[in-house]
Amino acid sequence: MNAIEFQNVVAGYLGQFQDDLEKKEVADFLRTNPYGLGFYRMLHFPYAFPTEYGVGDIQVFHTDCCDKYVIYEGKKLFFPSSMSDDAIRENYMSLLIEQDGRSPHCYSSKPKFIPEEGEVVADLGAAEGIWVLSVIERCKKAYLFECDEKWIDALRQTFAPWREKVVIVNKFVGDADDEDYVTLDTYFADKEIDCVKADIEGAEIQMLIGAARTLTEKVSKVLLCAYHNQGDEDAIKVYLKKYDFEEIETTDRYMLFTYLGTKIVPPYIRRALVLGCKKRTSKKLDALCSVDEWDESVIGALRDTAAANDDTDDVVDALYDRYFLFEPLAKALERAGIKDRTIVLGWCGFSKLYGDFELAEGKIAYPPSTHKELLTMYHGITENTPQYIDEIFTRGVGLKT
Repeated sequence: MNAIEFQNVVAGYLGQFQDDLEKKEVADFLRTNPYGLGFYRMLHFPYAFPTEYGVGDIQVFHTDCCDKYVIYEGKKLFFPSSMSDDAIRENYMSLLIEQDGRSPHCYSSKPKFIPEEGEVVADLGAAEGIWVLSVIERCKKAYLFECDEKWIDALRQTFAPWREKVVIVNKFVGDADDEDYVTLDTYFADKEIDCVKADIEGAEIQMLIGAARTLTEKVSKVLLCAYHNQGDEDAIKVYLKKYDFEEIETTDRYMLFTYLGTKIVPPYIRRALVLGCKKRTSKKLDALCSVDEWDESVIGALRDTAAANDDTDDVVDALYDRYFLFEPLAKALERAGIKDRTIVLGWCGFSKLYGDFELAEGKIAYPPSTHKELLTMYHGITENTPQYIDEIFTRGVGLKT
């Protein structure tokens, strides 16, 4: 079956779903663009936006050692030195199309599934590492699993500026451990992990089988490719429900995906990614509920409220900071000799719901976004804030600014 025949078959099949706007969009595009993207691009993204990209504006840079890279979001993204400049341009253009916000394959299209500040991530099937590169500055640590040897040196060069928090693992990820494979349960048995992204050429189900404990007990976000095999979307969702993921979605729009020479069968189109997350505040809730001075009624009310209402994140954050940030900070202030001050910050809801609490000889209603902001807003020391910051964090408990 050639490209035109394939387009006609898919458009005809999808044309029966006139009430499904996403499927209708694909059918209409295929009917009106029989030659538009060429078979390769159409095979993946049956939409108009890929035509906005071209290789002409992509510049490939060379180091003195003949290594090659492009600039992505202001950072160097290296490719294997064995690749020609033209091949790098084609590869990088495909990555830009794939991660366009209109693409069904875009990992950042739904913000609640994006890694947050201080989280630990694992990229399974890292290849060139573009996904981790896009989030590296906010991550506490990143593990890149890549089985293809040709990418390893390029990955080392790309992440050299963050080498202290990047680990590259040259293995397949699966459902058993041997010389070439490792399970996530084995690898992360004694390590922290918050978010997992996987694009491992159809081995996602095997990865899920070998990650039961890790995904149930540690991971709070996943971004998993679901287009390599027919039926992977449903199978992945079953595993995520089994592993207690509370919100399970797919990215919008569809991919057309089949390997040439394989049997092409309905429904032809597939969702690109299955996304899953657990409540963002679950770890903080667990920590808060371990506070001895709270009775069971308070703990129960907090858990029930958080489970019923996503808008309680700020309250949970405030309570968490009260116990695990500001009490240590109060000791730091006292050690620095700063007393008789009053901190009164912006959000009154914390005070209204839970009452003020003591900080040194003052009061605080709601924590600011950073330690420096707190100190800057501290009454009476704004003119000499840098001096006080130095004193507090040198003589205090060593909190980072």
